[in-house]
Amino acid sequence: MINPTNPINPARHVSSLASSGEQPARPEQRMDHAGGYGFALDRWAQLDLWAQLDRWLVLGCETGTYHAAEPEEPEMTRDETRTLEECLAVDGARTVARIVERSVSGREPTNTRAVFALALATGHPDLTTRRAALAAIPRVCKTSADLFRFVRDVEGFRRWGRGLRGAIAAWYNHKPASLLARLVLAHREGDGWSHRDLLRLSHPKAPTPEHDALYRWIVSGSGAVARDSDRAGPSPRAESPR
Repeated sequence: MINPTNPINPARHVSSLASSGEQPARPEQRMDHAGGYGFALDRWAQLDLWAQLDRWLVLGCETGTYHAAEPEEPEMTRDETRTLEECLAVDGARTVARIVERSVSGREPTNTRAVFALALATGHPDLTTRRAALAAIPRVCKTSADLFRFVRDVEGFRRWGRGLRGAIAAWYNHKPASLLARLVLAHREGDGWSHRDLLRLSHPKAPTPEHDALYRWIVSGSGAVARDSDRAGPSPRAESPR
């Protein structure tokens, strides 16, 4: 559920749900092994392409210049994400690995680009790429704020199928209960989403009694916490096998 009052939502500018992916977006694109369309690049162009991706993830641009005064989350256009889309077309798994590497390193001024890039990758036509991106959610979305931003962005690229629900459940289940409790308390909601929303959508099976107690507390709430998080859950999107 994307909050319509949020003035900044990069995914709305590069959403892929409006296109079937069966036709090239640009004349120079060629069909890839997954049946989608990408850019045919020679070896040297590919080497430069990965360097551009690194610059985009670290600096938020493809050149070597970073302006500290730029807004933290500028509105991205299709042209700005062209390098990311080209890398996914050339080697989706490698692109996801690079996104994870850059996010985990913590060298970027912000994690916003990595979160957005991962959201875009989860909607890629190639099944291997989608699975790699979904599996990387717990590593790239390191905070609740990252998770809420990811969920907001991902709705521009895919539907709420079993794969996405399971990946969100893994974000909760793969963390120690004590760490998860701190993350939940630090950011209870954001970008039109709350932890209660996501638990109701993903239905994680608690791995420990501590997780189970925390999930019950998040969903049912008590006292002041309930007043903060007692919101109607979002309407699930159409199911997808992805």
